Amino acid sequence: MVSKTGVVLIPYITTQAQMELFYVAYQSINTQGDFEFYFVLPQDSVSRAWNVGIDMAINDGCEYVLVSNGDVELHDGCMEALTNYMRKKKPIMVSPWCTRYEGRDLDDFVVSRVTTTDSYSCFMVDSRLFERVGRFDENFKPAYLEDCDMQHRIELAGEEHWCIKDGQFDHYRSATIELHRDRGWAKDALSHKLQFRYFKKKWGGGPRDDNLWKEPFNGG
Repeated sequence: MVSKTGVVLIPYITTQAQMELFYVAYQSINTQGDFEFYFVLPQDSVSRAWNVGIDMAINDGCEYVLVSNGDVELHDGCMEALTNYMRKKKPIMVSPWCTRYEGRDLDDFVVSRVTTTDSYSCFMVDSRLFERVGRFDENFKPAYLEDCDMQHRIELAGEEHWCIKDGQFDHYRSATIELHRDRGWAKDALSHKLQFRYFKKKWGGGPRDDNLWKEPFNGG
């Protein structure tokens, strides 16, 4: 039986420029194979939108689910590289190599809280993610640091998130924030203050700090 791969896209669209970026992202995926697409309306947090989309795909029988920003463009062969890696290596998550990475040797690497940059702009999850690690924390409102939170929990669960060179993509800009319809939403998200405060309360330190707690909200 051939496994089914789903694709989650959240259309943060209010202008023609945003529509064009979103269409580029959609086409760069759609032209690479027969995938099930799940379009999720923007929620009060990016985490909630990701959770809703992943739930939809898993409930529809998808074994793997790609979650992508609307401001990216996947290179040819990227989807095949990601799904092949998932089948062979069986990590809980895999991301394609972002062409914005500079000063890094072009090689596969294990993603960590320190190296999450761009790795959550486009990522593929195994359908076991919520069971093994849990859902994205929807308290990171409206966005940012939900990726570091998930990455910390992936490591605590003994799972791995890989970034692979055989699949690559371009990330044009942070459209989720810069192009969002609500200016106050963007201001809060870019400041990181609310998200950083919550992360520190939950894990006992900042997203790049060592020796974070192993249990949320508990220094024991």
